[in-house]
Amino acid sequence: MIPCVPCNTPLVYASATPGATGGCVIATIGIVPVKITSFSAASSGVGNNILKWSTSLETGIVKYSVQKSENGRDYRDITIINGTQLPLNNNYSFNDHNSRSVSNFYRIKVLEISGNIFYSETVLVKNDNSFGFSVYPNPAVNEFKLNLPTKFLPAIIEIINAQGKLIYTEKINQATSIFNKSLPKGIYAVKVTGSNNATVTQRLIKN
Repeated sequence: MIPCVPCNTPLVYASATPGATGGCVIATIGIVPVKITSFSAASSGVGNNILKWSTSLETGIVKYSVQKSENGRDYRDITIINGTQLPLNNNYSFNDHNSRSVSNFYRIKVLEISGNIFYSETVLVKNDNSFGFSVYPNPAVNEFKLNLPTKFLPAIIEIINAQGKLIYTEKINQATSIFNKSLPKGIYAVKVTGSNNATVTQRLIKN
């Protein structure tokens, strides 16, 4: 019985193979694995990272799965790109529009028709657009202060009560702002949206 072989796999008769003992046994010709010649990733703005990679020796069907991790250990697929199947150099790119984490690790998972799977090197993109702010004193009795890095100004501050109702909003242009609004006792959410369009929320207790 002749074994089943994928239709797009190159074949050669054993009679044409040096050292063959005869007959019409079919042997497969080895396909050279695809090679990733370069891989890079860089930020191109808030929440957007551009990945670029180049390959060579695409002699068979191949797929590239772009994988991402925020901790460098747990990766997930974010897109799959089909190879062009051209044997010379090929260039690929992908825009990750959801990259607001402080650290973004990327790698390329290569899947060949032969069943071989291998990975590119890992690259890291640091997101310096992440920010934090401080609210003090907390708990607060009367007034409280909010401190925010100047590079994220102007910013919008919103105060939301425990029922989810927006009770105060203001645009601020200085690093330290003082708020002496007479708020009833309770727990509030202080939400700040910086000039980079990123948002951070902290809890404020009012005694």
